[in-house]
Amino acid sequence: MRCLKCVFLLISLSVCYNCIYSQNDTLAKITILSGGSVNFHFNSYKKINEGIDVPYINGWTRLRTQYKVTDNLGNNVPTNWILSVRSATNTIVHDGTGVGLDLATVSIRAEGTNVVSTGWQQIGYTNQVIAEGSVNNAVVVTISYVCGTASPMCTSVKGQNPGFYFSDLIFTLTKVP
Repeated sequence: MRCLKCVFLLISLSVCYNCIYSQNDTLAKITILSGGSVNFHFNSYKKINEGIDVPYINGWTRLRTQYKVTDNLGNNVPTNWILSVRSATNTIVHDGTGVGLDLATVSIRAEGTNVVSTGWQQIGYTNQVIAEGSVNNAVVVTISYVCGTASPMCTSVKGQNPGFYFSDLIFTLTKVP
């Protein structure tokens, strides 16, 4: 009987220890709602001269982001998060035999309710923060792009080969340390 009491006590202490020192449950998720692919097709003099603008009002790329932390009692823990983006390649790739474009020819901006935008950011080969938030529930973030325009923060594509250009973008949702 004493042995059974000791086993019960050890099990009870183990359960209490796990409840007190268990780790939080974290959910970090990005869902592409629309516009998973953005085309930069420079097929006219006007597009090469003025660039291509894909504004957020068109709702081309829409992401749903959620960063939620729940403590061991099931309560939501306020958490700040950042959304960053980077290119998977070190150039904007040409689909033909032409040379790719410099990453500096594309800028991106994120906007949304309960989202703090960092404004226009050039696409880079390393992560560029484009938005910040602190809401636990899902937030819709709408993305705008410009390519080859003189502004904001873009390099012109004048003098480049016409054609179809693309780059795979990697979006990352992380907790603010």
